[in-house]
Amino acid sequence: MSRDSKALLTYYGREGLFQHLQAECNKQLERRGADGTLMWWRAIAVGMSGDAGGAVRELEELRAKRDLQLPVQTALLHFHKRASRVDMEEVSQLEQAL
Repeated sequence: MSRDSKALLTYYGREGLFQHLQAECNKQLERRGADGTLMWWRAIAVGMSGDAGGAVRELEELRAKRDLQLPVQTALLHFHKRASRVDMEEVSQLEQAL
């Protein structure tokens, strides 16, 4: 991922422009294919837009990627706590793993 792309994604996330963040991730994923970092950013954008369940589903797909384990587990913990029905067992397991 280019330096400009990282800066743009970080800007959108920091400013709370989650629809723009999701659209940019989708655009770049079409060009580059399955990039774990872009998929993580898209999951964050989905979750912060209000769809915690969608974010959890997307993050579960990334859970096995070794280079993304810490950010994925942290994001999963955050979105599990924000879900309409909190799975306390999963929250407990994620907290222990971290």
